[in-house]
Parts: sequence; C-alpha cells; structure tokens
Amino acid sequence: MRVNFLELNFSSNSLSEKFFLKKNNFWFIFSKEKSRFFGGFYLKEKPLRFIDEIKLSSKIREINVVSPCEVFLETDNNQFYFSLKEKNSLEIRSLKFEEFSLSFDSNFIFNANPFLRQIKFEKLNSNTFHFEFYFENKKILDVLIDSASFIEFENKWYEKEMEFDKKRNSSIFKWWVLGDLKTKSNFLQIKILEEKFCESPKPFSFSDNIYLNFFISRFNNLVLENYFPAGFPWFFENWFRDELLSLYFLKKFLNQKKFIYKYFFNLEEIWKLNKPQGNVAADTLLLIFLNLSEEDFEYYFNLIAKFLSFWEKEFLKESELNLPPQSTWMDTLYRKEALEIYALYLKVLERLGKKEKKYFQKYNFYLKLLKEKIKNHN
Repeated sequence: MRVNFLELNFSSNSLSEKFFLKKNNFWFIFSKEKSRFFGGFYLKEKPLRFIDEIKLSSKIREINVVSPCEVFLETDNNQFYFSLKEKNSLEIRSLKFEEFSLSFDSNFIFNANPFLRQIKFEKLNSNTFHFEFYFENKKILDVLIDSASFIEFENKWYEKEMEFDKKRNSSIFKWWVLGDLKTKSNFLQIKILEEKFCESPKPFSFSDNIYLNFFISRFNNLVLENYFPAGFPWFFENWFRDELLSLYFLKKFLNQKKFIYKYFFNLEEIWKLNKPQGNVAADTLLLIFLNLSEEDFEYYFNLIAKFLSFWEKEFLKESELNLPPQSTWMDTLYRKEALEIYALYLKVLERLGKKEKKYFQKYNFYLKLLKEKIKNHN
C-alpha cells in the first residue's frame, strides 16, 4: 500500500492500512485489525472510547496524509476524505456513495469491566441519530451522527474478537460492543456535542524547514489539554520525559525557548512524582535541568544543586545508580543497567562542574564508572 505525505512530497510503502487523526481532545485510529485501543476517543479527564469501528465496503489502496487531522484515501472503487478539522467532529466524505458500518463502545481506556457501560440513542429523523454514552450510570458524552442518506441501526450488543489485542497477548481480547449503524452515503458526520471546547495550546512556532515543520506540527497536534502524552494508542498520561526529550532536541530550532519553565518553577510538585515510589521516570528531573540554557543554568545554580542532591539521595546507593533496568520504560529484556540515566546524570554534573570543582570531580568518577559498565555490558 502506498502512503503519501503531501506536506513533504514524500511517499513510502506500507503493509498496514492504519491511519491516525487527532485534533485537540478528539482522535480517531482507523484499522481493519480490531482492538480496544483503536476507534474514536475523546478526552474527558480520561480517554473515553465511544467509536468501536468504522467499516468501509471498499478496500484501501492508497493513503494520502494531508495534515495531522485529515487524510485522503484511494480505494478500489472510491475516494474518501476523513477530517477532524471541524470543531469536535469527524467528517467523512466520498466521491461516490459508499456503505458505511459503525459500532460503538462507552469505555474509559484500561477499564476491563464491560458491565459499567451504557449507551442510549434517539432517532431524530431518518438521517440523524443522537447517542448518549454512560459510564457507571453517569452520562459522559453526547454525540450526533448525521448522514446524507437513510440510517439503519441495530440496537444489539455482541461480542467481538479483537485480533490485534490477541496478537499482543493481551489478557482481554474479546469485548462486547453495541450495534451496527449502517448507511449508504457520500457524507457522514460524527459530532461531539460538547459545550466546553478545549483547544490545545500551540507552544512551538514554525520555521523555514519543511521537515522540521512536519515534526513540529505533529508535536503541537499531539498535545492533550496542556501536556504531551506518553504515546498513542495506549499511554495517555503525562510521563514528562517524552516532551522533555523532544524539547531537548528541538530547542535550538525554536523561537519560544521558555516553555521548560512551566516544569522548572514547579519542581516541588514534580519531585513528588519523581521519587522511586512516584509515577514518572527517574530521568525526568535531569531532563528538566538539561533543557535550561547555559545562562539560566548558572543563574539557578543553587536551586538545581538542591534538587540534584534530593535526586542523588533517592537514586544513588554506595556510589552506584540504584535503578532497575527498565526505569525509563525502555524495556529491553536483556538490559542490566539504565545506562542512559547515567549519561544524563553525567551531563548535569559536567554543567555544574563548570562552577564548582566538587561536581567536576564527581563527573570524572562517574564517567570512569560508566565506561566500565559499558565495557562489561558489551
């Protein structure tokens, strides 16, 4: 299958027909392989999965990526435009009439109890249905589905095997979903009736480099409310390290370089999450420090030294880093040491050592130790 990235004038071949669209708190993952982590999601404190699957009657031949929230599809007998550009809406347009089939869910991601869900619906007219999605008897979402043609809906729950989840050895690979909404149409709109529209901030400006702009547009688009999630389609929490790593590599290209201070001036709260019993990666604090400019690093030297000493008390033991191999979620099975955290720690010591000799001495000690570990690791 051909995939064309129109922004870059670049094409490649793919073995998968999957595509991902996102705008603000609404995202959609299209796939013929079934999974509890694919479909349509909306962030309501946690991601709510409300669309299980959208089926097309024709086979996809080519995917043309227009932007992070829109694609053109070429199929064996039709052309489609999928878009999230309209406020809180997924719109699908086709050149010719197409048979669409939709099934639904009402589940917060990671919930494994199927009996907490409820979906109610009302037929407003022959072309329009109103759906209400409930979880634990509380209404979470209102959705309007509108077609250019008649809609038929089968109000029935049925068990579906999720072959993608089964392939991943998921503990749950069968899941109950609702209904079969069918329409033969050239236009279908799925609109979330949300009064409060949360538009994600756009922290980064664009450059003259089309490749960098492509990356920045994706980075900006992946923001959920005011943070960068750890990864789609499974991890929507803020692990900090993902955006901090991106900032570290992007910062020399960016005009707005002070984005890091929303973390730096909140170190007390972040530190509570950064302890071993906390729920963010052990390299988070180090990455915050390394994102500072040389001028700011020197200006806030005492504050950095203070929190680094907290970090050392938690993560250093008998002159060794006291960290499990998977402490940054880089879960290679054969790792014995979290070597990349050693490297980040060294870089912080090196910068501190420019002002105080004791940190430079520490730097030399741990550099020698790291070299020995790399040698033994190989």
